[in-house]
Amino acid sequence: MLDEVLREHHSQLLYRARHHSLDAADAEDALNEASLAFLRNYNGPPGEDALNWLKAVTKYTAWSFSRQAGERRRQLSSAEAGDLCPEATDRSAQVAAREEFESLVCHLRALKPDEQAALLLVGFGFSYQEIAEMRSWSIRKTTRCIYEGRQRLRALTRENNLN
Repeated sequence: MLDEVLREHHSQLLYRARHHSLDAADAEDALNEASLAFLRNYNGPPGEDALNWLKAVTKYTAWSFSRQAGERRRQLSSAEAGDLCPEATDRSAQVAAREEFESLVCHLRALKPDEQAALLLVGFGFSYQEIAEMRSWSIRKTTRCIYEGRQRLRALTRENNLN
């Protein structure tokens, strides 16, 4: 079934992957990864449903690859900036970053367990679909947990900044 979908819609799927990726290599990788996920996980009817499933997974996989690539670039640029600008890594900046991190962890602990799990998994780069599968949730519950967790986290952070 995958070979039929790819034969008929490869250019459309690749276009979707490129649209949601930072570069062409990531797009190719995203489409390949989505194809593997299709082989492992799709057990629905052939035809339009299979194509729509593959389109969605291609998009989410491209987003995941883009997040990972962006994070690698940020880490690389911050490491280079630290080498070129020693004052950027001074003790006060490290202390401030540590305090901000500890505050965020404290606020995360105040969330419901499902919201904590969902936000942490999103932070690690998993798509909503992947989170739903890992946690045996529906997409609706996954979306709700992420949305409500973010809202609650923003409110806690805002409240903490006002005090």
